Amino acid sequence: MSNHINDFKDQVEVINPIEAETFRKSYLDCFINTNSKQYIDNIEKLYLFSDGFCYIGYLWDCLNQKRPDDFENLINELPITPILVMWDIHSKERIFIDNYWIFNKADIIRLDKEKLINNLELLPEDIYIFDESLKWSIIFTHEEITQGKRYCLKIAV
Repeated sequence: MSNHINDFKDQVEVINPIEAETFRKSYLDCFINTNSKQYIDNIEKLYLFSDGFCYIGYLWDCLNQKRPDDFENLINELPITPILVMWDIHSKERIFIDNYWIFNKADIIRLDKEKLINNLELLPEDIYIFDESLKWSIIFTHEEITQGKRYCLKIAV
């Protein structure tokens, strides 16, 4: 597995931290209701854990608008052009999955659709996929809406 992880890490671009912070802030501005109680209590407020300051909520709980859709439909909607992927900034104390973080928690990666689809198991369960235009986002969550069907969302501005 570690060779597969290393191969994947070599094939994607980790956005530099300053640019990643800018993308994350822009994502929040475009898609997230930062005035909601859920956001203020569980995301804006950071908590100190053994691995640093993290939030305890999920961004997808605070989306301005969302349209649930089927995982396969959303995979097919992903563009061929490079996409960006980020995840919630959670503590290892609240995630009980080995090797959950192969990238830093605040990283954003750039990759193509095929690399994403072929390596989803290496990424956190809750991921936010978008491109540099920030006109759309596809979100895969860890929640199931029915047995075996993952709760997935799409949002567009």
